[in-house]
Amino acid sequence: MRVLTLTILAACTSDGSSSPPDDAAPTDGTDVTSPPDTGTDTDLTPPPPNTFSAPFLWAPLLLDGAVDLGHVPAPVATVVEPGPIALTWIVPDGLDQSVSGGDPYGVGLAFVDVDADGWDDLFVASGQAPPDGADSSLWRNAGDGTFEDITASSGIGAILGGRTALSVAAGDVDADGDVDLYVAAHPTDVLLLGAGDGTFTDGTPASGAGGPSSVASANGSKIVSFGDYDGDGRLDVASASSTFVVAGPHLYVLHGLGGGAFEDVTAGTAAFAPAAGTPCGVLWTDHDADGLGDLAVWNDGFGEFKDNRVLLRSTGSAFTDVTAAVGWTNALTAPMGIDGADVDRDDWIDWFVGDAGNGMLLLSNGDGTWIDWTAAAGIDTPNSWGLGFEDLDADGWWDLFAAQSGPYGHLAYRHLRTDPPTFAETELLHPPIAFGNVAAAFADVDHDGDVDIALATTDGANVSLLRNDTTRGTARTLEVRIDAAPDDGATGGVTARVVVSVGGVVLWRDITGGSSRGSQNALSARFGLGQFTGAEWVGVLWPDGRQVVAANVPGDATLLFNGDGASLR
Repeated sequence: MRVLTLTILAACTSDGSSSPPDDAAPTDGTDVTSPPDTGTDTDLTPPPPNTFSAPFLWAPLLLDGAVDLGHVPAPVATVVEPGPIALTWIVPDGLDQSVSGGDPYGVGLAFVDVDADGWDDLFVASGQAPPDGADSSLWRNAGDGTFEDITASSGIGAILGGRTALSVAAGDVDADGDVDLYVAAHPTDVLLLGAGDGTFTDGTPASGAGGPSSVASANGSKIVSFGDYDGDGRLDVASASSTFVVAGPHLYVLHGLGGGAFEDVTAGTAAFAPAAGTPCGVLWTDHDADGLGDLAVWNDGFGEFKDNRVLLRSTGSAFTDVTAAVGWTNALTAPMGIDGADVDRDDWIDWFVGDAGNGMLLLSNGDGTWIDWTAAAGIDTPNSWGLGFEDLDADGWWDLFAAQSGPYGHLAYRHLRTDPPTFAETELLHPPIAFGNVAAAFADVDHDGDVDIALATTDGANVSLLRNDTTRGTARTLEVRIDAAPDDGATGGVTARVVVSVGGVVLWRDITGGSSRGSQNALSARFGLGQFTGAEWVGVLWPDGRQVVAANVPGDATLLFNGDGASLR
């Protein structure tokens, strides 16, 4: 195993100083038993008493009948604050034989437990097939810090061999309890149906998946994502590209019919991607909290700014272009990765969009519009690709990681617990990366309670990990996984919104099928609980109204929902 401890080159606030602003919470050596009250979450009055309602929920969470896990949450008695964010670059044994890349825009990663042993394995969408690149591969996480190549035994080698694979999304499309993979590739996309034992079969022809034919082209990407635009509880597919052979909307949308079958509804729903440039940032999200999945697409394109991105609001049967109405007219010319989280705890989703120039933090105004808060937040990402919001130090606030290519170090931004939000930057050295895509995916790879990061590049290097070695002090963490959803038994929880009440503050995240830049995070929601021993309750809400709730949940654990039940790992 090769190891490189990443060096902190800078840690500064938005004004360039080395200390947080006066209104920031202290970061070292001071007792802090709860995050500061922003005047929003803690003022919510649930009507009636045993339900919880909030602007980010399309239906109340019913707290009566919650599975009681027996822990009485309390503030930590003697607080030790987390240390600075520390990430260590490693190439674990096994992954030192991996190869990724070959296409400047195409490479993707997926953390997914393919054999149901409780450890997230790693799928690599290679970026370019031989002879110019490498075939896609699958690596089993042995649970001891090493990875085993199971590309051949899984069936993936035979199915994807010779194809250029550009991105990947995961979800249980047939609700059989096993995770499936949808791989954006040339000449068509591929649906890999998982058997739950580490093997896959090609479900593309029988399911109606795959989409139109495409061809590799210079500066041409292809990004796939799972969502639910009509709120029926079945996974839908969006695949965006500039490489389709036939002229069209740069996008196709498949409606999930159940049982793993799909129908193409692109024309009928008026779905489209921008014509300028090539789609790079694609994400399903319910941005207006009505239970219907909306679709965000950002193109790497150097036309007018209004022409290279779109936010499609779902009406349940079709899409409406609300890009201008929400204020998405900011000057991003080459968008790449994308992620969303409620960064300022105002109950509305905020966005970070990476860019081959400078990325941008879009802060929700709470009225359906966004503003550019990048400079004010202290964020400066000159060449950001794969990225994500994660609580890297477990203090209860969303931090940001952005992978950089070219001569730039990767960037970790620690939330300073301020309102409005500000961040402290840590630049992380890494081996040189030729210009091109850097894919990033997030998971607790080693089961130590914090979030690690997998990286793949388009220059043919090994897949690597950034192991999270941040000292958490007495801060606690919680990972929430869906082993089986109510009613249909689907695993993974894609499209579900996960809500955690801790110390009177409510945190929430979505479980997404497809994330960051052409990649897939672990199918879970990962939370820092700050200086509390556990959560008062944890609820999960699906677009069709299904929900599960657990109460009195201990920290430093994985909460597993299985149908209407809950257990701990």
